[in-house]
Amino acid sequence: MGHCEVVQSFVYLGSLIDNSGSCENEIRRRTQQARVAMTKLTKIWPDH
Repeated sequence: MGHCEVVQSFVYLGSLIDNSGSCENEIRRRTQQARVAMTKLTKIWPDH
């Protein structure tokens, strides 16, 4: 028979799902992704 693993969180269709039902960690994760993207953009899009 199959085995199901119990986890604290996982990413599904690009969204972080956790066992608390809160979206707080998802917001933090997306904010961090945006920071990384903006840091990469500043290398090709300098401030004037």
